[in-house]
Amino acid sequence: MVALAHIEAGNLADALSAAKIKVRRWLSSREVAALGRLAFDPEFAATVQNRPDTLTGVDPVAIGPMYLDEPKGRNGIVVTDSAVHTTMWVHEWPRSDSPVGFLAPVVFARHPHTGEAITHIFSIILTPVPVSKALKRIRDEKKVWRGNEKLRAKRGADGSAADAADWKALEQQEQEIANGHGEFQYGAYLTVTAPDEERLDQAIAGMRNALSRAGMEAQILYCQQAEALMVNAIPVGLGMK
Repeated sequence: MVALAHIEAGNLADALSAAKIKVRRWLSSREVAALGRLAFDPEFAATVQNRPDTLTGVDPVAIGPMYLDEPKGRNGIVVTDSAVHTTMWVHEWPRSDSPVGFLAPVVFARHPHTGEAITHIFSIILTPVPVSKALKRIRDEKKVWRGNEKLRAKRGADGSAADAADWKALEQQEQEIANGHGEFQYGAYLTVTAPDEERLDQAIAGMRNALSRAGMEAQILYCQQAEALMVNAIPVGLGMK
């Protein structure tokens, strides 16, 4: 399994390199475990950061939280060792071409009152769409667009700039697939973390402002907070159903 994982990592690095994305280095198992551990227990950060190089990171057996609770009557939060968290599902993405770095407002989001950086985890999950399925979706959407265009013509209504932009986007997507570019379904989860509930509410307000500036919207995953936190904090890329 280790040898297979090493081969797959090499293949992924080659693919990223072909896309002009450079892999600086791979994290060790202890470094990956540290990411999860510190998400659950931010106060443990100083201990991990002060460890010598030979003991860097955290033993994988300690990756999970020592304490986890979903408070009764508060189904939008989950409490762990030294933090309170809320995880949201990003359901709205930019509807027009976005520049490189459009996520910067989210990545560098700050508290609206204190100006401090908001502690958060932002995970993006991409699911490949088969070419045949992607082309069928485009054909179906074109058919709907033409049907709407005929209805507008019967009513004597002119098409809008938004209608023209929708058609242009479909044409562009079809051309990109014909040129060999794959299509993906995007999913994203955003976990906001704070020391207590009051500061968590402030952090969520600041993060919603940041999402709005990036052309995105998110919805709190009520009654799924423990599962959502575990999926987002421990980097295994499983996603949620």
